[in-house]
Parts: sequence; C-alpha cells; structure tokens
Amino acid sequence: MANREIVKRVVRTTRVNEEEALRLNEIRRQAMEDFPPVESPSGIPSRIRAARRAKKLTWHAVAHAAGISDPSIVRDIELGHDTHVSDLEAVARVLDLRLDLVPVEA
Repeated sequence: MANREIVKRVVRTTRVNEEEALRLNEIRRQAMEDFPPVESPSGIPSRIRAARRAKKLTWHAVAHAAGISDPSIVRDIELGHDTHVSDLEAVARVLDLRLDLVPVEA
C-alpha cells in the first residue's frame, strides 16, 4: 500500500471573480460527467434512507443505536448491498420501521 500524504482542506477566504466561477463550474460539470452519481436503489434501501434523513441521523448514529459496530453496514443497507437480516431489523427498529413479509402478487 502506498504511503499517503495528509493534506489539509483548502478553504477559500475571498470571493471568486466571474471568470474563476465559470472555470470552477466547468470543472464541476466535467467531474459530474466523468463520475455520474450512483442511482439510489428503490424499495427498502430508499425507505431506510428517507427515515434516517427524516430523523436527521447519521449512519454512525443509527449504527450506534442499533448496536452495530460498523457504520458502513448502515451505508451498505442504504445502497442495497447484501446484509444480515438481523442488522436490517435492528436499523429498522431504530428508525421506527417494521419489516413485513408479504405475498408476491402474480
């Protein structure tokens, strides 16, 4: 693994002129084109995300309240990745949601 140099975040303290603003917007546009946002899965992941955001909780806060040691598990649930049913149930309980098994309609 390569060594990484820790770099402080650069914060602009002055306003940008119009030319600089156009240049920065072009960089943002190109970045969005090169790396488009990932489509969020629908169904359970979107409902979990919506409930978490409605309660204004972070992944870390939900994981802590659910007794899950790794906050990335909550993130993975929201991204639709495979997870343990017990983790999904714990997250749903924290967010005042209920998981139900329903028959599939043909």
